[in-house]
Amino acid sequence: MPLIGNVDPRRASVILTGIQPKIAQTLVDLGADLSSIVTRATLESGIAHVRDR
Repeated sequence: MPLIGNVDPRRASVILTGIQPKIAQTLVDLGADLSSIVTRATLESGIAHVRDR
C-alpha cells in the first residue's frame, strides 16, 4: 500500500514524525511499506535528522 504518492526522491524526502504507537501498529497490520520513508518519534528528532544530513 503506497503511503506517499509520486514523491521524487531527487527533489523531496519524506520524514514521518510523531506517530502514536497504536497508529504505527495499525500501519504494520495493514502491510504499509514504510521502507522508503524516514520515521522519527518526535518532530524535534525529525528536524535533527534533516539538520544532520
